[in-house]
Amino acid sequence: VEGAVKRPGIYELQPEETLQNLIVYFGGFTPNSYTNLFVLERLVDGKEKEVKEVTLAEAAQFKMKAGDKLIVQESLDIFNNRIAISGAVFRPGNFELTSNMTLKDAILKADGITPDAFLQRGILIRTYDNMTKENIAFSVSEIIEGSKSISLQKEDEIRIFFKEDLKEKRTISVDGAVNKPTTLDYVDKLQIEDVIALAGGLKEGADPEAIYVSRRSNDGNYKTLSQVFTLSTSKNLTINNGETFYLEPYDKVSVRYSKGYSLQRTIDIQGEVGYPGSYTLKTKNDRISDLIKSAGGLTDFAFVQGASLEREGKLVGIDLKTILEKPKSEQDLLLRQGDVLKIPERTETVQVIGEVYVPSLVKFRQGKSLRYYIENSGGFTNEAKPRSLAVQYANGEIKTVKQFLFFRSYPKLEPGAKIVVPKRPETKKLSAQEVIGITTSIGTLGILIQTLIR
Repeated sequence: VEGAVKRPGIYELQPEETLQNLIVYFGGFTPNSYTNLFVLERLVDGKEKEVKEVTLAEAAQFKMKAGDKLIVQESLDIFNNRIAISGAVFRPGNFELTSNMTLKDAILKADGITPDAFLQRGILIRTYDNMTKENIAFSVSEIIEGSKSISLQKEDEIRIFFKEDLKEKRTISVDGAVNKPTTLDYVDKLQIEDVIALAGGLKEGADPEAIYVSRRSNDGNYKTLSQVFTLSTSKNLTINNGETFYLEPYDKVSVRYSKGYSLQRTIDIQGEVGYPGSYTLKTKNDRISDLIKSAGGLTDFAFVQGASLEREGKLVGIDLKTILEKPKSEQDLLLRQGDVLKIPERTETVQVIGEVYVPSLVKFRQGKSLRYYIENSGGFTNEAKPRSLAVQYANGEIKTVKQFLFFRSYPKLEPGAKIVVPKRPETKKLSAQEVIGITTSIGTLGILIQTLIR
């Protein structure tokens, strides 16, 4: 037994027991059950199932069989005397539809409209045949005054709008050197000091004499985008008895930092240096060579060729050897907030991955060609595409095979490099049917050409 019954489950019945006996066993129906008609699934001949319908009046005579499944459905969520009202009324919700009830009666049942209700227009959604819906617009003020009346029907839905629903929300935004940049609901007679206080006050370094207010333009001039006002306040936000400046809806307040004020900008250096860790940039002209000098220089185990710079999560290939030999050169990049300089430990291997028989680490040997490292990894597989292989160096730089006419140039190897051998793209083999189709087409084309020549 499944569905809207008090004790769903599996029950044992005697051969002559009926649906009425089963109802007693599962304790009857829940308050929301649909008892006019039950659905029963029954196994026929051990192969298929059939659906039978049984009414409650037939329960005493209807005999149950082993394997039967009784499904008791819930009543539909349809009311025969309900109306609903929502929006700008004091008590929104569902109400009973009484005889000759009007739209005004429904508003009065909801304790009337709120002071911020929009009086010019409301809507009533009416449902026909439990499916088709129709919109009926009305004037809220006319309904309340009684100059117009609308009779209600079951399942009518009434919506009274708030004034705020029908216009752009009025706000003021505050950003810049405040503790909590935010967007505030507009309130009449707000001053600069008020919104700064609501935004958590001024930050250290804020310039109270450099506050800008941008305001929407409405002067009929298509060239003007906005009005901009430059204002000032006291640092402690005391009441100003001078000229009052009231903010308007949609104003944007921006508090600037004092000239020359700057937050610390930090960078990291990791690996083989004297003092790895975080450092603060002293000037906007600090470069990689300056950072290495501040970090105590490189250790004896530093792998200069493998040095790399990480900026905004991306690897930037650098030539640290040239940087150290020629400080302040083009190779010696300017540092930025969040940069991470990585100096790896010296390595003596080359990694080979991809379409080789034994992907491995091979000891670096000066002067050995790329083929030497491939052969020491078992050679290319049958799926390899040697012409497209690439070499990624320890500093992040990537080089590929270059070809000019019949000459092919392979990248040189360095310690810490990685050789990547790609897989040859799969080529689709033609099926027998496709071959026959193409052959037939070519034959037909030949006959057509012969005919035209004749």
